[in-house]
Amino acid sequence: MIPTVRPTVMRYTCRGQDDDSTRFYYSHLVHYLSEICCIFNTSFSNWNSNSSNFSQSTATIQAQGFRDNRPDFFDKGRIQMEQEVKQLEQENPQPILTIESGQIQWQNIIFQEGGFSIWMPAGTMTEETEIIEIEKGKIKFKVFASHPGAARFVVAYSEILNSQQLANQKNILPTFQKQIVDVTGFELSSDRDYNLGEIPGREFVLKNDTEIITFRIYLVGQRLHLIGASEIEKDNEITGAVVTFLDSFKVNQGVGSRE
Repeated sequence: MIPTVRPTVMRYTCRGQDDDSTRFYYSHLVHYLSEICCIFNTSFSNWNSNSSNFSQSTATIQAQGFRDNRPDFFDKGRIQMEQEVKQLEQENPQPILTIESGQIQWQNIIFQEGGFSIWMPAGTMTEETEIIEIEKGKIKFKVFASHPGAARFVVAYSEILNSQQLANQKNILPTFQKQIVDVTGFELSSDRDYNLGEIPGREFVLKNDTEIITFRIYLVGQRLHLIGASEIEKDNEITGAVVTFLDSFKVNQGVGSRE
């Protein structure tokens, strides 16, 4: 059951890095999105100097970004956002997921630009822009991660892919999965098709001696989406949280068929 608190709406606009209200800038950028798995590194020190702590259930994050053809918040997008928030607020499950070592507070985040919403554990939050190079050009991704304790919860979405990048859609997800597996050095424990209705997707699990990382990747219209969560196998302190996070991914109404 997905926990409910007041939804958090994240809208991204270009703002100065020195604006205190928008200091969501991070210096630890990597060369390929496949290296997103570095986010799951249990060493927390990499994130201490450039992160923002979410202590409230409601927040607005301003960050450098790119725009798609969805309406601006101050235009027709505002009405759509209000409708989505109202729908989410009508749901009434429990606000807290109890785990063996404590509790995880959840917040629902609506990514207007990415065209989806997801429940993320409240905690230290990081944001990065990643660019990967493929045979048919570069793809820009926005990557967001929540870091409650030693765990990592990550969501990412790409810019709109061009016609060349979408030419062979059947191979997009398997190729994306292979890139992630190759760069981690983890063992591929399992993988399978995991469609979201008519939206094509895959789920795969990576393991090493101490850590388990579960990924789901989707091709939503003309964008790639990635969701990932790690847990330390010996502690197993967030049982249930990973599934709750992965299952909470929801494509906004009207997104997926075309952009």
